[in-house]
Amino acid sequence: MKWHGWGHPHVTFPMEDKPDLWPFVREKLGMSRDLYHPAVKVEDIKLPANRLTDPKATLKELEALLGADRASIDDFQRLVHAFGKSFPDLWRARAGIVATAPDIIAWPASHEDVVAVIAWAKKNKVHVIPFGGGTNIAGALDVKEEAKLPVLSLDMRGMGRLLEMQQDSNLALLETGAVGPAIEEQLGQRGFSLGHFPDSFEFSTLGGWIATRSAGMQSDAYGRIEDMVQALHTVTSEHVLELKPFPATSAGPDLARPFIGSEGCFGIITRAWMRVHPIPASKRYVGYLFKTFEQGLAAVKACHEADIKPSLVRLQDEGETELAFNLKSPKPLLKSAVEFPVKKLLKTLGYTKPAIMVVGFEGSDQQTAHLASAAASIFKKHGGFPLGDSIGSAWSKDKYNTPYLRDYIMDYGGIADVAETSTTWGKLAELHGAVLAAVSVGCAEENLPGYVGCHLSHTYVTGGCLYFTWALQGGDKPLERYYRMKARVTDAIVAAGGTLSHHHAVGTEHLPWLAKEIGPGGEAMLGAFKKAFDPSDMFNPGGLTPQRIHPYLGTNRG
Repeated sequence: MKWHGWGHPHVTFPMEDKPDLWPFVREKLGMSRDLYHPAVKVEDIKLPANRLTDPKATLKELEALLGADRASIDDFQRLVHAFGKSFPDLWRARAGIVATAPDIIAWPASHEDVVAVIAWAKKNKVHVIPFGGGTNIAGALDVKEEAKLPVLSLDMRGMGRLLEMQQDSNLALLETGAVGPAIEEQLGQRGFSLGHFPDSFEFSTLGGWIATRSAGMQSDAYGRIEDMVQALHTVTSEHVLELKPFPATSAGPDLARPFIGSEGCFGIITRAWMRVHPIPASKRYVGYLFKTFEQGLAAVKACHEADIKPSLVRLQDEGETELAFNLKSPKPLLKSAVEFPVKKLLKTLGYTKPAIMVVGFEGSDQQTAHLASAAASIFKKHGGFPLGDSIGSAWSKDKYNTPYLRDYIMDYGGIADVAETSTTWGKLAELHGAVLAAVSVGCAEENLPGYVGCHLSHTYVTGGCLYFTWALQGGDKPLERYYRMKARVTDAIVAAGGTLSHHHAVGTEHLPWLAKEIGPGGEAMLGAFKKAFDPSDMFNPGGLTPQRIHPYLGTNRG
């Protein structure tokens, strides 16, 4: 990935075929293309001094353990392993402000390599921070001031193999450094899929998904990552754990669970037995239009009550629907002329500030047809206007491109970020309104225009996930302005009964709210896990520490 942005180094957001987008950005944020803010040149970045006593000698030691070219003290590698992809991470990188960085990077090729490296790190008193795809946007990868010793970044992407497959049991043993496309390719050769497709799918790893309790776009059908994990193999400073993938067991507590969501603080997840499924014979993505976001929420809830479960639901509120309309590429003149009367009719019917929904169905041809038909009947009762398959196809084509847009906004001095949460059905509408109000108040206090939009991204029998996107100008002190808005948004989420994160994890950016969410008992249990698995504080020091003071946000918020 780019060291100063999202995605492939030579890929940018396709602005050239979206003529309505920049006028929309200019209107909403008051931004100008005259204010171009490029990233500093990588050669001009000065990294902190390497804290290893003898970096070259240490490099030789690790290469003796792992093999040639499987360790590095190169400054560029130290830079790209220094942080994830949060707005603060990228702002500092683009400005050339890199105050902390790992001192050495290692690329293990097997579970046994990890065992050897952790034994070496323990003996040599070196901290270890696991690194997958580097996509985390909550600060989970940052080297923190709690790291008093040299830091090893353990890059797991050399471990990406499908090791074993039990096709008759829908089970696969995968190394946790496998990125999303590699997982699907290897399983697909056998006719199977994991079915986990987060926004970061192209770059993130299985281990990262497990360590952050990730949710994918199809989690409505296949579950979150913790629902797919059947057993884990882990390496801590004290023990090696290799659990078996029983269908069910009551042989004590589930020892894999503490590592799911552990953010690299307890040890290294090296291999995972995952529940997989045959590739669906049929996939269909269709669009609907609702007069209001609340009508769409009611329609999705009714689907769950009727046990009609789409594989994917993406219901955009009025603000995000407006953005979606401005993200469209131009259509041929004839097609636009045909659509014009339909748009005019929709406005007369009350769809003046509509909410658009993309909904997906997967399964056999018969199952897909049944689900689509049953859902259509429910949506119609709630005022849903069918838009056909073209909306779904367009969304599916561009679904991994949106993160590149943040880089474009940052190029012109803007702030763009996301906040995701979940709550129960009865609180979703109230929480949605509270966050929109918080952004509005925040923009007024900053005396700036701004944008906020939201979509319902994952749904459950008991509730759903709301995913907010907000943006405004950066000004002279963009990091301070960012954290003021970040605090307003997250305070509003917690006050309205939402979790501080549904799938982006805690990292550093959500730590100030963690104590409020888990309570004193939860804090004590986290401390006990840390002491049991990592008594010398080897792994990701400062992570999952509720009382840690954030330099901008403080502590004990909410």
